Amino acid sequence: MARILVIDDEPNIREILGHLLECIGHTPVDAGSGIEAKQLIMTDQCIDLVITDLTMPDISGIDLIKATKAERPDLPVIAVSGNSDKYPGDGLFSAGQAGADATVQKPFALNDISSAISEVLQSTPARC
Repeated sequence: MARILVIDDEPNIREILGHLLECIGHTPVDAGSGIEAKQLIMTDQCIDLVITDLTMPDISGIDLIKATKAERPDLPVIAVSGNSDKYPGDGLFSAGQAGADATVQKPFALNDISSAISEVLQSTPARC
């Protein structure tokens, strides 16, 4: 199925999403920081989908989405966050404006993230 990059600075979130992805037939790749993720996105052409948190210590998810879309505009991105748009440039609405193909509010039900993954992948051809 798909090779999916999961980006979150919280190891438990990466572990839960990785397990879910394996259960539904995908191959998870994880990154604990935005900088690590950015390097993977630019070098691993077999990544089919990116799932990124928006709040990370080294680079914001918004900036990561913008960089991803600038370098690989056809690579779909799902943004996840527990933040609302309390502050300018923060939250899921801003992620959509930055180019995210879908957004999911944390805490999320596994069905919600699974549905978002399925919907985004249906409209995207496999890379490798």
